[in-house]
Amino acid sequence: MNIDFIIRKVNNFAHELGDFVQQNNLAYYGLVGVGLLVTFKAYSSYSYSRKRKVWDSAGKDVVVIHQFNRGKLTPSLSPFPVKLETFCRMARIKYKVDYDDPLGPKGKCPWITFNGKDLADSQFCIEYLRKKFVVDLNKHLTKEERAIAHSFRILVEEHLYWPMAYWRWSLDDTNSLFTVWNSPFIVKLIKPFIGRSVKQAAYAQGIGRHNAQEIYQIAIEDLRALSNFIGSKKFLMGDVPCEEDCAVFGMLVQIVWNLPGSPFEAVMNRELKNLKEYVHRITKELWPDWQEVITSQKTDFTELRL
Repeated sequence: MNIDFIIRKVNNFAHELGDFVQQNNLAYYGLVGVGLLVTFKAYSSYSYSRKRKVWDSAGKDVVVIHQFNRGKLTPSLSPFPVKLETFCRMARIKYKVDYDDPLGPKGKCPWITFNGKDLADSQFCIEYLRKKFVVDLNKHLTKEERAIAHSFRILVEEHLYWPMAYWRWSLDDTNSLFTVWNSPFIVKLIKPFIGRSVKQAAYAQGIGRHNAQEIYQIAIEDLRALSNFIGSKKFLMGDVPCEEDCAVFGMLVQIVWNLPGSPFEAVMNRELKNLKEYVHRITKELWPDWQEVITSQKTDFTELRL
């Protein structure tokens, strides 16, 4: 038996041993991965089942609004939960708030659970509840007035919203967000990533293709148009509030309290004071418990009296 034969046998054995170890390592890690996945799925299913019981125990015809925790100065750092809660208050609908699962089936906040059914998007939620409770907050409006109110909702939610979001997540170098919100620590860590995501979304929407001054000017012109239309009226369409007041109020709340140092706050304080008065008027009328809501993280609004 010559030395070359021995070397070949040793090499072959080494390769076979390496292949065996590699294959078994892959199998081992594969089993571990599958085990972890199964455990995670089982825990998620168990956790969801427990949460579902809590949501369903809210009571018949009680809306559960899922959203992020309260801000330091406002019920939410997003205009859309404020909009949805204000609608429930205006329509005298009983509701509870859940802070544990703020992102719904569409990855948006807020969303609701109602009699075991889940719905996402604040506007779809309002339209669904409007039908379920047979409530029409615009019954005093003509068709033309309804169209005008609808147009102003689109202006604030689909146009004004983008400069505000862009400023908060991308242009605000002072990180004022964290002065008005006790945010989860993870938000502070990932804010730069959220900022990049918002910039990409704003670019796709169109607003992000402009420079900062142009973006500010777009928003300020929206605010001026809204201010000129409201004028000295008590609410958006007159002396009686309408459904669209919920959306307008929710958006303006952010400028009054949650965007400190922004050009939008500056122009409202300097020039568009009637918008600030409008916000305080609705706060007084529909949110008499504003301070309690902010400081107590209250969740049950089934006994609310307005």
